[in-house]
Amino acid sequence: MFLGVILSIVFGFMDSGGVRKVFEIASTGDRLNLPSLSLNPSIRYTVFGLTVGSSLYAIAAMAVLQISAQRYLCVKSTRAAQGVAWLGYAFVIMTLLLSSLVALILYAKYSQCDPFRAKIIKKPDQLYPLFVVQTFGKYPGFTGLFIGSILSASLSTVSSGINSITTVILEDIYKRISIFPSISNEREALISKILSNVFGILTTLIAFLMSYFENNISVIVYQVAGSLTPPILSVFLLGFFAPRVNSRSVLVAFIICLIFQSWVLIGANLTVKQYAGRDGRLPVSVDGCLPALNRTLQPIVTQKSNPLLPLYSVSFLWYNINGVFLTIILGLLGILVFGSNDPKSIDKSLLCTWKDAFGCGSSIQTKDQLMKVKNTDIELENLPVERQELL
Repeated sequence: MFLGVILSIVFGFMDSGGVRKVFEIASTGDRLNLPSLSLNPSIRYTVFGLTVGSSLYAIAAMAVLQISAQRYLCVKSTRAAQGVAWLGYAFVIMTLLLSSLVALILYAKYSQCDPFRAKIIKKPDQLYPLFVVQTFGKYPGFTGLFIGSILSASLSTVSSGINSITTVILEDIYKRISIFPSISNEREALISKILSNVFGILTTLIAFLMSYFENNISVIVYQVAGSLTPPILSVFLLGFFAPRVNSRSVLVAFIICLIFQSWVLIGANLTVKQYAGRDGRLPVSVDGCLPALNRTLQPIVTQKSNPLLPLYSVSFLWYNINGVFLTIILGLLGILVFGSNDPKSIDKSLLCTWKDAFGCGSSIQTKDQLMKVKNTDIELENLPVERQELL
């Protein structure tokens, strides 16, 4: 993937007149300004949403999801797993930087003729493919190389996700409700293949249905991830920092938050007209399009007022914030309904203090904890049962 994106950046700079020219055009068009400092959740990109919302999603994606846990279990020690996590964060930052450069190049190329407003493309998602075709089309083979790099990255991500959900269903659901006391390796392999094929077909169908959505595909992906991932992170946070919260309170809070997040997600994508502030698009021009466009004003259509419109107009970055805090608050309030645990009955090694989380503890305690982690590194070679379940 990185090869295809880097090549598109290099050829994009060459096609746009150089690096300085691209940044000059971006600066003239106010594309280098900082996000808004407002706390209005209907504005798509704000400093608060980008820092807090994106950080919560990054923590959830790298720390608690099954797709990441399986990768950490494939290494030899805890220290190696920590290295994998930091390496993953580094690649995420690199991807964001490359994507920002691609965005600046796209604006520099189409600043005077927006293909979306000019009806050259039907959806904003088609802007980057149009750029690739117009830029790489001059050089034989480069378009195919770019498509191959994107497909390889997509297939690796999709295959990891399918493998993770198959493992969860097989280990945590099927084996617990199965009437057979034990399952042979051949039967496990057969069930895994069937589940992988089923979820592969469902993924393909969902990708096909995505083409009918009017919203940007990247926004939909972040909306879905922001609706489903934060409640899972909240369950882990309650387990680490709130020993009095019992499992029933956490389960009820998780289900309520999941229903609420799904409701907002569906409403946001089915609502025809939302607040203009949440769109996040800066003004563009079509003056440079040839032939000249007939820019007739569209008639203003009055629609019925929707009392839930402010809720459906929340930025997708706020989905992560709402999901985390809603689950935590409901879990803590569940103590009043379902009772609480006795903190003395909880294993202290399963808990975490705020000093441990933010590194504010004493240096002696930190060294002791590091020695304990070093001495209790899990060697997968000594755990054949876990290795078998992982495979």
